[in-house]
This record gives sequence, C-alpha cells and structure tokens, in this order.
Amino acid sequence: MPPRNLLLITVAAVFTAAAAFWYLQSASRSQQSSSTTAAVRFGPAGDAIVANATASRAPRPEQTAARAAWSDLPLGFERNQRIERDGYEIASRDLSAAWEKLGLLEDPAERAGFLRGMFVAIAARAPREAMASIKKVDNADERNLAMETVANAWRGGVPASSSAMRGELVHASDPARLGLSLLNGSIGRAELALVWAEELVTVPAERAALLGAATAAFTLKDPARVAAVNASLPDDASREIFRDQFAQALRFIAGDAAWSSAQSLPPGDLRNAAQSSILRAWSASDPEAAASALATLPDNDERAHAVAVLAESWAARDTESALAWAATLDPENRAAAEEAIGHSAPVGIGAVIAMSDDGYPLVRELLPGGAAERAAVIPAGSKIVAVLDGQGQAVETHGRDLGQTISQLRGAKGTAVTMLVQAPGDSQPRRVTIVREQIIHKTAKK
Repeated sequence: MPPRNLLLITVAAVFTAAAAFWYLQSASRSQQSSSTTAAVRFGPAGDAIVANATASRAPRPEQTAARAAWSDLPLGFERNQRIERDGYEIASRDLSAAWEKLGLLEDPAERAGFLRGMFVAIAARAPREAMASIKKVDNADERNLAMETVANAWRGGVPASSSAMRGELVHASDPARLGLSLLNGSIGRAELALVWAEELVTVPAERAALLGAATAAFTLKDPARVAAVNASLPDDASREIFRDQFAQALRFIAGDAAWSSAQSLPPGDLRNAAQSSILRAWSASDPEAAASALATLPDNDERAHAVAVLAESWAARDTESALAWAATLDPENRAAAEEAIGHSAPVGIGAVIAMSDDGYPLVRELLPGGAAERAAVIPAGSKIVAVLDGQGQAVETHGRDLGQTISQLRGAKGTAVTMLVQAPGDSQPRRVTIVREQIIHKTAKK
C-alpha cells in the first residue's frame, strides 16, 4: 500500500476514536444529569430531597448507617423498634433532618415505624407546632398514624375510651374522635383539645362539639373562657351543638362552686344549659341544697326553667319529696314544677308502655306499687287494643302514635281510664277500668 494511503487511514482512525470518546463522555454526563433530576422530589416541608442514591453521588452518612443497621436485622419486632427509635432520636435532634430522612424511605412499613417514632418526639414540642407537623403529612393513612401517635403521647399512653363518644361525636371523623379522647376533665388536657379542634377538625359540627366538650373543664375556674369560645362560633347551629356537648360534659358537676361559676356566664342559652346540667347532678346528691340555690336567680323565665329542671330530676328519684317542695313555691313556679314532675313521675296507670311488633301498645312492665299492679287486671305482656275517650267512644290504638295513647292513659289523680285489653293467651280483648294514681319513685340513698 502506498505510504500516502496508509497515512490517510491512520488519520481517519485517530479521528474516529476521538469522536467516539467525546460521544461516550457526553452520554455519560447526560445520563448522570438525568439520573440526578429523577432522584429529586419534594418533602413535606416543600424542600427538595434526594430520593435515590446514584453511582455518581454518594449517600449521606446517616442514611448509609441507618440502612446498614436496619438491613442487619430480620423482619420483626426488633427491626421495627430500631426504625422507630431512629425516628425519635433524629427528630429530637433535628426535625428538618427527620423530615428529610422520612422522604428517603420508600418501604411503607419502614416509613410507618420511622414516622411513629418521629411524632413521639414531635408530641413533646409546643402543641401548635405539633399540629403544624401533622398537617405536613400528605398521605391520609400516614396522617392518621401521626395524629394517633400524638394523641396517645398527650394522653400519657392511656388508651382512648370508646365510652367517651357522645352525641354529635358518636360517628365522628378520626380527627374529632382523637381530639375527644384527650379529655379527662383537667384544664391541661382541655387546652390540648381546644388546639386540636382549632387546627385539625375541619367539619364545623364536629369542631363545635369538641370545643363544647373541652370547655366544660374551664367552668369552675374560668367561665369567661367558656363564654368567649361560644361567642367565637360562626352560627347558631354551631353554638347549639357547642352548648349540648358543654352541658353533657358538666353532667357530673354539682355544688355551690359550680352553681356560682354558672352564674358568671352571660344570661341566655349557654347559662341555662350549664344550670340545667348542674341541677340534674345536684338533685342526685343534695336536692334540698339545689332548691335553696334557686333563690339566687331572678324571678323570671330563667328561674321557672331551673325550677322545672330540678323538679323533674328530683321526682325521678324521690317523687314525694319533689311534690312536697313544689307545694311550697309560689303559684307560677309551682305550676312549672308540677308539670315537670308529671314528665318523670306521671299520674297514670303505673305501667311501662312500648310498641309491640304487630303495632299495638304493649304493657311491657307494671311499676311496683302502681295502680295497674294493685288492681291486678292487666298482666304484663297485654296489648291495649283501644282506650275509651271522654264520651265513652273506643279509640283504636293499632298503628297509632304511641305518645297519643300514653296521653290518654295519663290524667288527673283519682280519675278513671277504661281500656280494651287483650292479655297473653286470650283470644279476645276484655274491658278493664283503672283509677289513675301518682307514680311514686323512691331511690334508695347510698
């Protein structure tokens, strides 16, 4: 081959090798850039974090150490404990580092364990800071886990009681349910529940209910706080729910101090709700003292309402004493008391009436010492087929509203009521008459 041709071939080979080397280097840089871009995602705080290590970028020391420590452990309790402890320790030292570490984890079990430990540490921070951290968690299941972890830590590890669920909160969402589980009657827990309601509970009715249950703890020491929370609610519906839960939470509080605190609330529905709850509790322990406390109320609708509440509650435990007290009142309040006594201890036949499966009023139970028991004409389990009205006409009861039938059975003391009653085993109803009497409740004192 001529020397000139050999020279041309050599130059071409060198040029081709140089071009290939440049292309490979360029491709490598492009691949590294693409890999790095794919490995960046945003964490809960909005900061960019590296999700996957690449050959061109070494993992951080704490990531390598943690994963190495976990990889040496078999699946099970010890491994879960180690991951949870790491979450707690990192969050205790540096919360930002904990968020970054959480973003590096992909296995759901590892994330759950780390997050649980992380939020045990977060629970020790200021309450609103803890709430802000919970709201950073985007995944719904992980957010529930964060909420449960904080609530459990704030309860001191005591399990939530299912019996705590009341009224509007019986079928509550997880945030409201966990917020209610914090309450134990102390002001400290009530403060936590208030923050919880304000920051995490988004359903207006549930927020109002939790606020009402929580503020009951402030009644004795800071009634102004109760009034302020009530006033902050946006509408009448929310305030009504708030009052209901507030009153339920007060149902075991009684005595002069509680009564004085209730008087510190502004006049209106909220104060009436507090007074009613206190009087119901007081009637069980010292109804005479409760009756004396009513003298502190002005002689108006508020007093009449309180008289009725006490009379009804007292009569359910000691009817004769409640009637004797009612007789000492002025005519207007006496009428209110006697009407209320009739709700819990009515004048009637002395029987518990329920609706049968086939649509008839059923005598489920005879009250001891009542008119029906002493007359011995209506055995338990009898169906009331009809009740005679004031003109002696039989009013059939089948399919009728039970309240209407019960109203016919009740009346003035000493008057008679006539019924058509079909006893168990009888093929036809028979006519019976019973003289109405005052039902007398008497609860043995403890």
